Amino acid sequence: MTYSDFVQEACPKELFLKLMHGIQRQYSFFDAMNTVLAEYGSDGYILPSDQDYLLIYLMERIFHDDENQWISYFLFDLDFGTKYQDGFVVMSNRMVPLRTPEDLYDLLMNNLWEEDADGSR
Repeated sequence: MTYSDFVQEACPKELFLKLMHGIQRQYSFFDAMNTVLAEYGSDGYILPSDQDYLLIYLMERIFHDDENQWISYFLFDLDFGTKYQDGFVVMSNRMVPLRTPEDLYDLLMNNLWEEDADGSR
């Protein structure tokens, strides 16, 4: 069994999407709460929990994404893909879409398949 086969069994696309949507709901909740706090003149700010960061860290480790950090890039820089524009991600002279969690999963799995093929990990 290759490592990519293991990952597909341990974290199939459906589970990955469920995790990503859960993280997105959590961050949307924090944004909404912080907006309410600001409207009422509070100087407080609600931050994500350590568990959120640990889940992201764990996902990066499982998908061998700790070096490229595509997951963090998708979540934070691209705001869950909403800020993605064509040309943001180019690999092997082709554009790689990163608009949705599905796109992210496909990118991560393609990277794992390439690792399996060239034996780089």
